[in-house]
Amino acid sequence: MPRPRFQKLDADRRETIMEAAAQIFADKGYEKASINQILKQAGLSKGVAYYYFEDKADLFATTIEYYMAQIDTTMRDQMTMLTRDNFWDVMLELYSQPLLQNLDAPYRFLVLKAATDIQQDDPLFERIAPLLHQAFGWTIELIDKGREFGLVRTDLPDDLLYRFIYAIDEVADNYLLEHLVDLSEDEIYTLQGRVVDSIRRLLSP
Repeated sequence: MPRPRFQKLDADRRETIMEAAAQIFADKGYEKASINQILKQAGLSKGVAYYYFEDKADLFATTIEYYMAQIDTTMRDQMTMLTRDNFWDVMLELYSQPLLQNLDAPYRFLVLKAATDIQQDDPLFERIAPLLHQAFGWTIELIDKGREFGLVRTDLPDDLLYRFIYAIDEVADNYLLEHLVDLSEDEIYTLQGRVVDSIRRLLSP
């Protein structure tokens, strides 16, 4: 956990550190990123990092927690509006918003994806596993709701359905990130709509 001093910083100062960490971790990945690179990006002296964080793993996990909290709030707001009639529309919004909200700073989205590269035998995995479960938990909750509405098939094991969705999501996200500079916001949303439609056809009874 970050040291209490970090939580006592003013919001702008915390944001500066988290933004710098997200940029470097998104660009380099966890293993290749260094605390010195992050400090330089944030305009801070070398000793500051250990004043606020235990080590690089603590800084990485704190960064993931910071941006996951923002996405979690959006997800909860959207889920409260879920009905049988708007199920697929809400799924599109839930699928689209994390990227669309961060088009001006895609590293905020990319750093969350970097967390999925942490191996289970890495000591860091124990701390970020609940966050990954939380992110994927929205998919599980959506599937359960869809089944309640009679909109999602029941003839395949849950784990297989989740893996299908994860695989489609992973490929689509990678494609969008590779072509981000070439696409307008409307084009991104349209493409994501077609991805969600592919998921709908896969999941429908």
